[in-house]
Amino acid sequence: MISDLIEILMCPNTKEKLSLISRNKLLELWKNRTIELPEGEEFLINESKSFLYRFSPLWFPILLPEEGVPLETIKKDSVALSDSQTISFSTLKKHKENLEVLYRKDNYISKPAGRTPERSAYESTEVHKPAAENLKPGSVLDAGCGIGHFRRFTRGRFHLMLDVSETNLSYNFAPHKVLGRTECIPVRDGSFDNVVSLRSLEHCQDVQTSIAELARCLKPGGRFIVTCWREDWPACLKSSPWVITNIYYFILKAVILAKRNPRLLVDRGLYKIKLKKTKSAEVAVFWDKDTQKIFARRFNREDFQKMLEKVGLKIFKKGYCGIETPGMNLPNFIIERYFDSEKYGLFFYFICDKP
Repeated sequence: MISDLIEILMCPNTKEKLSLISRNKLLELWKNRTIELPEGEEFLINESKSFLYRFSPLWFPILLPEEGVPLETIKKDSVALSDSQTISFSTLKKHKENLEVLYRKDNYISKPAGRTPERSAYESTEVHKPAAENLKPGSVLDAGCGIGHFRRFTRGRFHLMLDVSETNLSYNFAPHKVLGRTECIPVRDGSFDNVVSLRSLEHCQDVQTSIAELARCLKPGGRFIVTCWREDWPACLKSSPWVITNIYYFILKAVILAKRNPRLLVDRGLYKIKLKKTKSAEVAVFWDKDTQKIFARRFNREDFQKMLEKVGLKIFKKGYCGIETPGMNLPNFIIERYFDSEKYGLFFYFICDKP
């Protein structure tokens, strides 16, 4: 399957083309130098032969900037995600490690995120409907694909799955998948007719850079579809019968944080007080178990729209979608009858075109 991908993949560190190279060929080229190669018989190497990338045991390429094996004399230890931000490899590695801890806890086979597998698939489908209904004909880049729920809507298309979590991709049996970051997508410019990012940008290191990268991968006239966690979701439930969902969510999150680390519960309370004073448009949510913190952001929809417009995307449709009853696996017919996702949905969505 790598033969189908090689034409559109690029080095995340140098933006050069990639090609396959065998272990024997590498040893032959560097026979006068001592290099420590990762496990495997085949690798991907960039044009200048300065970075080497391995494959996972499930045979998908690992194209993270921090995972590239430097073949130059001077080892690079940081990557520029944007003109104004350079992030060290150690920071990126820690971010990935923390996410892996979180995803391993959410066992997607037995009980994903406190839900049954059926409930998880149902709730994901509710978020994916606006995207599925607005796709243009042609290829799809699924950035932050998770375990691949959206694949059911793209049968017969070339669909590339991109995620930063090896745990998530191990559950995903799509034929085309890559371990990579949305901040430096290892895909060449204008490679896809559709780019979707569904419930994933809130976990990124640099959201504005991620949006620019997603737009870069889109062909002129292509379709960009994004859903993100809305900042005003708790407020919109307060005057509805679904306020019980917000109360239950608050109690559930407090219990989880108290069990993992009481300090985080205090930190979260102090952070909430600070937010009320600053009225920040981007809300950070604590997810981690120890002193390290993972941020899952909630966005103000108007401010998020400005980020999309900043990279030249033309918005023609927006709204709300998704259902959220955390830990409360209510019957589907109750939710479908009484839960208005356009009004109470946990996520907002934008449908955009690239001029």
